[in-house]
Amino acid sequence: MSAAAQVLPGGRAHGMLSVVGLTDDQLERLCDEARQKIGGDTVCRIANYLFPQGRVVSGHVDALDIVSASAADLGALKTQRLAVSGAFHTTLMAPAREALLKVLDSVEIKAPRIRVISNVTATPFPSDPAAIRDLLGRQLVEPVRWEETLSGLLKTEPAVAGWQGCSQLYELGPGHQIKAMVRRISQAAWKDFKNVQAA
Repeated sequence: MSAAAQVLPGGRAHGMLSVVGLTDDQLERLCDEARQKIGGDTVCRIANYLFPQGRVVSGHVDALDIVSASAADLGALKTQRLAVSGAFHTTLMAPAREALLKVLDSVEIKAPRIRVISNVTATPFPSDPAAIRDLLGRQLVEPVRWEETLSGLLKTEPAVAGWQGCSQLYELGPGHQIKAMVRRISQAAWKDFKNVQAA
């Protein structure tokens, strides 16, 4: 992905922008307006659905600047450029997707032995190796549906093909980013949330 994130001579810089406090409709409209204003092959889209009204927009920097200013005008609580090297989860990562698929062609993919949730669908990966390969590639160029994933994990009744969530969540390693996002989705899950420090 680092190769796909590099801006070639004469190319356009790209990155990501965190936006808190707008609806999806508002933010999608701002992305559309930025793309139309700049024109050409401008990329600007919601790339991460983190928590209610907490999104990350990914794309060309000039479009992100327009979205940031417009979001502030609409009353967004916060806009902040992320310290990342590229516009992840957009079509700008297509070269990385192709490279990943090529590598995946050289390995044997087996059905997961435990439930693994896809960033693309917010549902468990299927057991079919070809479908797993496809989803692994798609996650580089499609949005991360983190809010839906957490909501699914917290459902205690089977919802999707027998998939039942859980009542306890753990965050492994330093930091409390996942716990902070869980708080915005479920107060009950947040109160019972466990952080486990890795040695």
